[in-house]
Amino acid sequence: MFIEHALAINDVLVAVTLACQEYGFELETWQGENQIKADYDRVRAVTSTGRRKSVPVVPDSYFTLIAHERRHHFFLELDRGTMTIERFKNKIAGYIAYHRSGKYEERYGTRSLRVLSITTSSSRVERLKQGAEDIKGQRRFWFACLDDIKPEAVLTAPIWQVATEDGLRALIESAESQ
Repeated sequence: MFIEHALAINDVLVAVTLACQEYGFELETWQGENQIKADYDRVRAVTSTGRRKSVPVVPDSYFTLIAHERRHHFFLELDRGTMTIERFKNKIAGYIAYHRSGKYEERYGTRSLRVLSITTSSSRVERLKQGAEDIKGQRRFWFACLDDIKPEAVLTAPIWQVATEDGLRALIESAESQ
């Protein structure tokens, strides 16, 4: 399972890298899980059961890219369908608390953040999206199927579902719509 997880994250990295090259964007930063685990933050979050507890903030990757003269910040969560929805909700609660705490802004120098959850099927996308919405996850949380993560689609095609929204969106909108 670990190897499949690592390979899938690498597939996302390759797709993002090739998409940046294709569209003239710059992949400025990519930090993998091992880099993040070497120095990560913890926050107090309200879990899906209503308890407050200390949770680590350790995404599978963090990356920034520059598109249309604007820097975009992303956490990546690669879900192979093995995590319970309750555990996923706790991760979302951790991200919400992290952003609100100011620790995220202090570490990354921005308030801008999207958490990208990429998973194995459209039904799993729906369950993760609903889980995020159940604990008041807003438009910061984006979801897509691993099969759709291709260089020609990952950034500019409407393959992403967004918490609290209907329909599909592109991760990076065209320069005209910005």
